[in-house]
Amino acid sequence: MLSAFYWTNVYHPIQKVEELIQVEADELTDMLIVDGQDATLRRLERLARSSERPLFIAAYKNPQGVWTLFNIPAMPELPPADWVKIEADIYKSGLEEDRLALLKISRLRNGALLLTGRDIARHEDISEKTRYAAGWIIPLTLILSVIGGYLMSRAIGLAINEMAVCSEVIVERDMD
Repeated sequence: MLSAFYWTNVYHPIQKVEELIQVEADELTDMLIVDGQDATLRRLERLARSSERPLFIAAYKNPQGVWTLFNIPAMPELPPADWVKIEADIYKSGLEEDRLALLKISRLRNGALLLTGRDIARHEDISEKTRYAAGWIIPLTLILSVIGGYLMSRAIGLAINEMAVCSEVIVERDMD
């Protein structure tokens, strides 16, 4: 049951987000090649301002090495992988808004980088809580199973003992 909950609330939704990110990354990479940097930056700005959930997160590094960030406070070091998760927390009026960005890294031939992603903090929170619950549920289930098995064996043993005593009484009456 726990695995069905995890699949429904974490694994499957993150797979859907990954598919969305892949489509957006492909579209934006094509747009960058066909329409150029200015049109793509305007599109990135519109996507970053939209109220669509999960929140759009992106970054663009032009061939000269200058970063333009969209819903990311700072750019961390990037691994050589095509997909990366980064903390993208935003601070507004002294309050922290937790964000975890799942980003697709698109490397262009001219040296530019386009990072396209979405906020998956909600799914990651559920995943963390599910793992925590599993850490308690599995041992608790095992303990309750052992205790239940012991109590059932004891109850059955007492019932068998009662039947043995009753049969002895019946046999003794028949012998008299």
